[in-house]
Amino acid sequence: SISCSGPSTFVVNETTGLLPPLATLLKQEIEKFNRLLTRMRTTLEDLGNAIEGKIVMSLELDKAFTSFFNGAVPELFSQVAYPSLRPLQSWFADLQVRVKFLREWLKRGEPVVFALNVFFFPQGFLTSVLQTFARKHQVAINSLSFEFSVYNEAANDGDLDERPSDGVIVSGLYMEGARWDAARGVVADSQPREMYSYMRPIHFLPALGAQPDPERFDCPVYKTSKRAGALSTTGMSTNFVLSVSLPSDRDPQLWIWKGVAFLLNLNE
Repeated sequence: SISCSGPSTFVVNETTGLLPPLATLLKQEIEKFNRLLTRMRTTLEDLGNAIEGKIVMSLELDKAFTSFFNGAVPELFSQVAYPSLRPLQSWFADLQVRVKFLREWLKRGEPVVFALNVFFFPQGFLTSVLQTFARKHQVAINSLSFEFSVYNEAANDGDLDERPSDGVIVSGLYMEGARWDAARGVVADSQPREMYSYMRPIHFLPALGAQPDPERFDCPVYKTSKRAGALSTTGMSTNFVLSVSLPSDRDPQLWIWKGVAFLLNLNE
């Protein structure tokens, strides 16, 4: 609940009279998760009553019961949920991780490291980061793009305890088809029998007029391994998020041929 927020979470800017963009995004994400949790609660209550004969077992409830029996996410849940290809058990565990992250942010304020894979709408999070930079430096948001640098010394999120002055530190990315070689600071071939590798935290830094570097590999980020989506009403893809430019000591075209990409959500 928004009423449980900490003192530093929703602080209005005295000059503009507006909430910070990331605080607005947090409110929107909480509303989406509350909608999902409400749907889950009412579905389970209705299903229990239907099994007891207190109400009629509708077609939707019957499908939900079958999904539970088969270990799949019911359509009643997925209709209002984020994109995911996980089975029910790991889907629920993933949901708990997402809710915990947002609850901690709500109570304690902005985290040092933002897990990109917890959001319903990660593109909205990235837009909020650009808006924050644009307001701070009085520049047009449409003139901004991201520059990327990897924290090679940080094996996990807990190794970082200081926020950057601009931009955000992002985690929650899994590389498919290759791995990140932290010792050399470049994209490298996967280890034997390794399908996915967890990416080290990355600094997403807004920059004016950043130009693409042909020597770097623009690694696409997808919400799921399906790697397919459609344009939503916001004009953004329902699956593709953005491309992250990474150093490579080999021809970047090689990684394109190999189908290398970042995934926010795994299938298991």
